Amino acid sequence: LTSLRGVSELTVGIDIGTTSVKALLVDEHGTVVNRARRTHELITSTPQTHEHDARAAWHDGVRAVWDQVRHVDGTTVPVAGVAVSAMVPSMAPAE
Repeated sequence: LTSLRGVSELTVGIDIGTTSVKALLVDEHGTVVNRARRTHELITSTPQTHEHDARAAWHDGVRAVWDQVRHVDGTTVPVAGVAVSAMVPSMAPAE
């Protein structure tokens, strides 16, 4: 972790990957202030398929890293923007 002294804006980047969700909290100069990672299971029922539990990977994992990365020195810091990238091609049905 780096110090927040003199930092005016923070941005979060979240990457929903094949085996984990990762997040970085960066300052306006691109310096990493905090990071978080949560793994999820990759399900391969046949050699041609790769599946995820959508709730675990795309919901619970994102919420967990979001909550973790914004806590710096016991404080929840304000965030100016968020960028999210995800594995492609992906599809999850919703009810």
